[in-house]
Amino acid sequence: MNTIHKYELDRRYQSVPMPEGARILSVHDQRGHACVWALVDDTRPVKCRMIETYVTGAVDIPSPEDLIHLGTVLFEGGDYVVHVFERVARASQDRSI
Repeated sequence: MNTIHKYELDRRYQSVPMPEGARILSVHDQRGHACVWALVDDTRPVKCRMIETYVTGAVDIPSPEDLIHLGTVLFEGGDYVVHVFERVARASQDRSI
């Protein structure tokens, strides 16, 4: 069954279990927490996806070429900004031109 699920992010690096093929729809602040909403098929097997967050000005971002930007979340009226990424294995990325 297809439905939309919310996943609250609470750590800089977080393994988030989602059904295979889940499509991330948006990333926003909800009550002071960064959250990811995804369209999922609950009948599919669960697979963990690595979600990472970085504040503006972060200088310690490892292997940025392996990151897909999911969204940016503004907190405290934009005074605190967090960028949310999914880390993907290079082998699974389409590198064709």
